[in-house]
This record gives sequence, structure tokens and C-alpha cells, in this order.
Amino acid sequence: MRDSAGRLFPTAADIWRGRVSLRRTVWLYGFVGAVGLAIPMNFARGFGVSPQNPLWIGYALALVAYSCFICIGIWRSAGRHQGGRLLPLMARVTVVLVWLIMGASFAYGVHQGQAARSGAFLHDEPARTLTAGADQQGG
Repeated sequence: MRDSAGRLFPTAADIWRGRVSLRRTVWLYGFVGAVGLAIPMNFARGFGVSPQNPLWIGYALALVAYSCFICIGIWRSAGRHQGGRLLPLMARVTVVLVWLIMGASFAYGVHQGQAARSGAFLHDEPARTLTAGADQQGG
């Protein structure tokens, strides 16, 4: 699995420029790399680590940076792919979907953060109404 220069592992610049084979970039660095980096976050969340924890935030930002880096490498590698048209097309569609999901996740997180700061939670209003009703009825 050596690259054209005879190296076992390509440099980050090679990945960034799309000089690594599309299959290797997608499966090894894209899929295995991203899943491998996401697993610790899921374990930490399962053990009750808060997303407001500075280490959590730093790790999440590093994961986003890695995902952006790999998406660009995949996109460029797809443009250099020698062979059929289906694999590069699927790779680029996947990159677009990843960008859309990351954008939607960011927008949702910003929205949740604004709602938390303003105290405007949908589930709080009915609780206040029920409590107010109980107080008026003497119970």
C-alpha cells in the first residue's frame, strides 16, 4: 500500500492536494479516521462528560477540523481519480452530505445555545402553567 513516491504513509500535504488514491483517502482516512476519532467522544458522552467541558469542545473542534481537511482531500482526490466515474461521483456526493450535516449540526448547536441563554425552552412553559394552576387550586 505504498504511494507513488514509495512511502507507506503519505504526508498531510499529499492528502490535502488529492495525491493519495481515492479509495485510500475515503476508506482509511475518511471513514476509519473519522469513526476512530468520534468513538472517544461517544464514550465520554456515555460517561456523562458535558458538551460544555472545555476538553470536549476542543476535541469537537479538532474533529471538525479533521473532517474538513479530509473532505477537501477526498474532493481533490476524486478530481484526480483514474478509472470509472461512479466512485468519484459517490465520493463527492458524500463530501457534500458531510458538509450539509456539519452545517446543520452547527446551526442546531447555535440555536440551542441561544435558547439556553435566553431561558426559552419549550418544555419550561407548560411546567410553569401546571404549577401556576396547582397553586391557584390550593394544591
